[in-house]
Amino acid sequence: MAPGSKLVTLDIQDVNEGASAYWCSAGLPRSPRQMLSELRKNLDVSFVTSDSIAFLKRTDFRFDLIFLDGDHSKETVLKEIPKSLAVLNKNGVILLHDYLPNSEPLWSDGSVISGPFQAAEELRMRGARLKVIPFGPLPWVTKLDSRMTSLAMIVRDQ
Repeated sequence: MAPGSKLVTLDIQDVNEGASAYWCSAGLPRSPRQMLSELRKNLDVSFVTSDSIAFLKRTDFRFDLIFLDGDHSKETVLKEIPKSLAVLNKNGVILLHDYLPNSEPLWSDGSVISGPFQAAEELRMRGARLKVIPFGPLPWVTKLDSRMTSLAMIVRDQ
């Protein structure tokens, strides 16, 4: 990150405190905040506990990158993408997790999460000027000994 940059993380639950925090249940020795403080003391990070829609409605921040990896339902992603675009800097991008082109499985287990693909397609059919670029195969092994990823980048279609 460039000097003066800020990282904002958002989760519906507090990721740093409480017995239900993921790092505790995963058996990790330190919280994300503790690990970041050990990694780099001058990194400006805010941990926000909120749902994505409420945060995107009220934030004054502008972002270069927004990573959407929360509620993967079509209804939520239909709201998240436009609200993300509204707070995205001119050349910013949205990184979308669990984007399965044509709602078809990418892995041998046949699992499909349709919400992100369906939402992006519906927004495009409604006239949203956005382009979705699936990452496709990667040069390293990923899930189930494949090279596939469900990551996709969303950019404004100029």
